[in-house]
Amino acid sequence: MTFFITMKVLRNILFITLIFIGFRSKSQTLLNRDLSEINKVILSQKGGLLHKSKKSAKFGYVTPPEGNTCIFNTTCYFNPKHKCFKYINKYWGNDLPTKEINGLKNSYPGLKAIVNDSTWIDYNQKIRVTLVNDKHIHAVYYLIIETFDLKTNK
Repeated sequence: MTFFITMKVLRNILFITLIFIGFRSKSQTLLNRDLSEINKVILSQKGGLLHKSKKSAKFGYVTPPEGNTCIFNTTCYFNPKHKCFKYINKYWGNDLPTKEINGLKNSYPGLKAIVNDSTWIDYNQKIRVTLVNDKHIHAVYYLIIETFDLKTNK
């Protein structure tokens, strides 16, 4: 009997550890990674590849019961060298995108907010993060993370 209780405790500890690792990995950026590297990160977050082409890839996630904050999908865009230069995470609720922005601020200390805008820019790392609220469904948010050129600001 105690063996089964011990196994349950160990399984719960492992589950909590995996959740913690998953939350930490969400603050990682997918920028400058190729499809196989991105796929590993998405799989660690219980996601999977939905569609891919030479220019983009779309990943989906298991969604929790209705009403819970979650990530729906991630769309990555690739340059001619097959590295991600932009990706968009689609969320239900603004809690997770806010947590991801805070995680990115820890990873990129130069990431600074633009006044009166939902945009953060790190000019040294050439990274722009933009939080956009969906025009039709107000509980849906898009977090756009991209590299940009200092000369063109695109």
